[in-house]
Amino acid sequence: MFLDKTTELADRLLPTFNTNTGIPKSHINLKTGSLSSHQWTGYSSILSEIGSLQLEFAYLSHHTSIPVYAQKALAVFDKLIEVMPGNKLYPIWINPDDASFKNDLITIGAGGDSFYEYLLKYWLLTYKTTKYGKVYYELIDVILDKLAVKLGGEGDNESWYIAEMIGSNLDHKFAHLACFFGGTLALGAEHAESEEKKKYYMRIAKGIGNFCHEMYMMNPTHLPFDYVEIFDNRLSPPQAAGRPWFMRPEAVETWFVLYRLTKDPKYQEWGWDFVKSIEKYAKCEFGYSGIRDPADENVSLNDVQESFFLAETMKYLFLLFSPDDVLPLDEYIFNTEAHPLKRYNTFPLK
Repeated sequence: MFLDKTTELADRLLPTFNTNTGIPKSHINLKTGSLSSHQWTGYSSILSEIGSLQLEFAYLSHHTSIPVYAQKALAVFDKLIEVMPGNKLYPIWINPDDASFKNDLITIGAGGDSFYEYLLKYWLLTYKTTKYGKVYYELIDVILDKLAVKLGGEGDNESWYIAEMIGSNLDHKFAHLACFFGGTLALGAEHAESEEKKKYYMRIAKGIGNFCHEMYMMNPTHLPFDYVEIFDNRLSPPQAAGRPWFMRPEAVETWFVLYRLTKDPKYQEWGWDFVKSIEKYAKCEFGYSGIRDPADENVSLNDVQESFFLAETMKYLFLLFSPDDVLPLDEYIFNTEAHPLKRYNTFPLK
């Protein structure tokens, strides 16, 4: 019954894929079937949204033996590769009608993030039999060359962040959403083409894990702002819009992957400190709440428990303290919402 309903939903989503470009509109009204894109993006599709369909649609094709779902989603990857900018840095807003880019903001944070994650993870899901791993490493090498910034420290205590780019100028801002990138880099490092590359990717992966920990420790609650800005090699509190703690999972996601791959106990220590902060500051009578200003120990709750708090944040905390044979990384791929997908050998198409 569940599979029937899932297939029915996918059938209703398929018309969102533009017949000329293969790029989907941002959303569909499932009741009326009308298609639209977000007004705030200038009616563009968003790189992270259209680049984060592939694992799920391919999995649906695998379990239904209906290849069209994977074909549609992978056609988006192929179109994005076809229109790849010359510098290999993707702006985040894309015209669904002609696949042209409509802005010059480049980020691995909101709007860009999971596109890069899914290039790698689809390649791993297919036991590295598809072309998308090669594309992932090409893009990552450029991102690290152009956008990665070392904040300080040495060895395993180095701190790194990935700046944003507007036009040709770096914007030294790092969002908690971008903390996922450390885990993605670490996972990709395990499959790098050379030992030198593996060390390079792991160095920056650990550095991002360290930077994200600093985002937690800069506040007395040990809970992070939604983003920070970097001035004179120091983390600075954001404007008011970045003040809330939104219960996000990305830092502990990276700490979980790094712990599984390195066994460094500091990642569990950081996770446990996070647990204690959640219990002290966010626990309510019937659940947990976000916090309006994590810099204030006299917390003001926003009375919202985000859905991803249980689906991702708590799940990754649980896995951080679980044995390696609980959802082992060589058997399962986690989608961008932390749902584990078991790897398999038979695919509807390459």
